[in-house]
Amino acid sequence: PIPLELDISHLSSNFKPGQQLLLQILSTSPLSVALQTPTANSLDALSSQQRRLLPLVFAQPPQLQNVINALPELKSMVPVQNAVTQLWQNIREMQTLQQSTNLQQAIQQSGVFLERQLLQPNPQVNGDFKANLLKLATALEGQIRQTANGQINAQNLPVEIRNALINLLNQPSALQQLPSHITNALLASGQTPAQLLTMLLAGQTSVATPANSQLALTAQSQPAQQIIQNAQLQAGVTELARLQVLLREVETAIARVQMNQLTMVREADNPTQPQVWLMDVPLRDKQQLQWMQLQLQQGSKQNRQEEEQWQVTLNLETQNLGKLRASIGLQATNVSVALTAEDPIAVALLEANIDLLQEKLAALNLQVRQLSCHCAPVEWLSPVSQSFNSDALLDISV
Repeated sequence: PIPLELDISHLSSNFKPGQQLLLQILSTSPLSVALQTPTANSLDALSSQQRRLLPLVFAQPPQLQNVINALPELKSMVPVQNAVTQLWQNIREMQTLQQSTNLQQAIQQSGVFLERQLLQPNPQVNGDFKANLLKLATALEGQIRQTANGQINAQNLPVEIRNALINLLNQPSALQQLPSHITNALLASGQTPAQLLTMLLAGQTSVATPANSQLALTAQSQPAQQIIQNAQLQAGVTELARLQVLLREVETAIARVQMNQLTMVREADNPTQPQVWLMDVPLRDKQQLQWMQLQLQQGSKQNRQEEEQWQVTLNLETQNLGKLRASIGLQATNVSVALTAEDPIAVALLEANIDLLQEKLAALNLQVRQLSCHCAPVEWLSPVSQSFNSDALLDISV
C-alpha cells in the first residue's frame, strides 16, 4: 500500500475532521479521484428506528384505557384534560363502521397516514389518532414539569430505569417476588415496595438523610407546617408517578403507530416481498376502547393477464363476542371468507347467520368460493416478525 494525501482546501464542499467519505478512483494514469459523502441506506435507517421502538411495542394493541378512565380526575390539569377529550371524541363508534364510508374514514384517521395528510395544503388533522396522541404526550410532559416545580424531577432518571420502574408499578404481582429480607427492611422503615418505587420514580430521597438534617430541625420547631409540607410533597410524588404511567401508555401507542408505518415503508422498499399494509384502528364501544386491526396484502401476479390477488385480515375485539378474525381473499369477483372466533358461543352465532353474509356478498356481485367459520385462538398481528425481534434484542436480567 502507498500512502495517499489529498489537498481538499480548494474543494467547494466542506468536510469535517473525522468524517467518513467515499473515495472513488476515476482513473489510474493519471491518478484521478472523487470524494463523496456516503448516503445512508434507507433500509438500515428504518431498521435502526424499528430497534429503537421495539422496547415499547407489544403483540397486543396498546393499553390506553387507563388514560381514558383518568379523564374525570384531570379537572385540575386543563391542557391534559382537553387533549384526552379531543383524543376520545375523535375515535369513531364501533356501530358506525357498518357503513363503508365511515370505515374508510376510520382507517384514514388511524394515524398511519398522518404524514401524507400533512403534505396537503391547510391540512385538518384534529381527528387523526397519531396527531392527537402527540398532542396528549406534549400536554402530559408539560404537566409533569409543572408538577415537579423544580423539586420533583423524574426526568433525571435514565430512560431504561424510568421504564423499568413504570413496568413494576404496572405489575404489582412482580413486587411480591422480592426477597423476604428486602421486604422486611422496607416494612420496618414504614415503606411498602410500591411507595419506594413511587419515590424513586419521582427522584425523591428520604427526609432522614444527612443532607436534610436542617429540614428535620425545622420540622421539630414547626411540626404542623412540616407535616403539611410532607403531605403536599407526597401528594406531588404520587401525582407525578401517575402522570409518568399515563405518559408511558401514550408513548407505547405512538410507538405502535410508528412501527406500523415503518413496517409498511420497509416492505415497499423491498421489491421481492409482497406489499403489506398494517394498521390498528381505535374504536369506541360505549365507554370502552376497542381495537380493530386491519392488514391488507397485495399478492404478486404470475403474468400480466392474471387478475390481482388481495388478502385481507381483520381482527376485532368485542365485549360480547370476544376476539374475532376474518380472513378474506379476493381475486377479481371471486371471494373467500374464513371466520375465526375464540368463544364457541360466538362461533355458533356466526354459523347461524352465515347465510346472511353470503347474501350480502352476492348483492355486491361477488362469487363466493368458500365461506367457513371455526373456533380457534385469535392472535393479534405484530408489526415485527419474530425473527427480527430475536435478532435485534438481547434480553439480560441482572
